[in-house]
Parts: sequence; C-alpha cells; structure tokens
Amino acid sequence: MEESSQQEPTGNLDRGKTGGTSCSDIFKSEKYHTCRACYFTHVVQSYLFYQLKSFDPNLPDATIASQAGIMQGSFAAAQLCTAMLWGRVSDAGGRKRVLLIGLTGTTISCIGFGLSTSFWQALCFRMVAGALNGNVGVMRTMISEIVREKK
Repeated sequence: MEESSQQEPTGNLDRGKTGGTSCSDIFKSEKYHTCRACYFTHVVQSYLFYQLKSFDPNLPDATIASQAGIMQGSFAAAQLCTAMLWGRVSDAGGRKRVLLIGLTGTTISCIGFGLSTSFWQALCFRMVAGALNGNVGVMRTMISEIVREKK
C-alpha cells in the first residue's frame, strides 16, 4: 500500500468535506462569496473623480485629481498601519472572525462614503475602510491553509 503524500492542512478553519471539490461546491461555498465581496469593495475607484466633482463642481480637474490621489493614498496608508494588527488578532481570535469584521466594516464605510457630502467626510470613511480592510495577509494565510500544495 502506498501512503498518500498529501498532508492535512493546519489551522483552525472549518474545512467541510475532505474529499474532492466540484465547481458547483466552490460557487456555493462561503469562501467564494467572501472573496467576491472583497473584490467588489474596490469598485468605488472607478467613480471617485465624479463623486469628488459633485462635492464642488467649481474646482478645477487638477485639484480633483489631487484629492483622488489623497483619497487612495489614505486608504492604503490606513491599511498599511493596521495589517499587522489584524494578523495578530486573527491568530488569537480566528481568521473567519477577522474577515467578517473587515467585510462588515468595509461595507458600512462604503455606504458612508457613498452618502458623504464633502471631501473630508469621504476621506474619513475611506480611511476607516482602509483600517478595517487591512486583512489581505489574513486572507492569503487562510487560502494557503486551505489549498493543498501539489508535488
């Protein structure tokens, strides 16, 4: 008898079935929907210029472009500042919990961002979204624990 060279993944995730996975199982899984939700949080970038223009139509395009850069930079800076913290929290409290907190916070901040009426309100909501979405490393760790390496 041959021993299987595949090892069980480590970690504290709920893995469901241990056998093969079909495409329909993947699309029904909550992991798939979590990844899709993370993707849709970045759709806001396409309309940023027009939203900033609606705050003050008299501003020149160069100023609005600068505001858009500040907005995107603030998101990335907030994400950078909290990524390590979210990693530590996920090690202590569970990866699923951290991802759900991040997605819920990002959803709320995206709604606030969409309803904001000034540049400063939009900037604050964007920074909150970045701070609560510093979980890219957590997601990568989660995926590496789930996916089996082919040898």
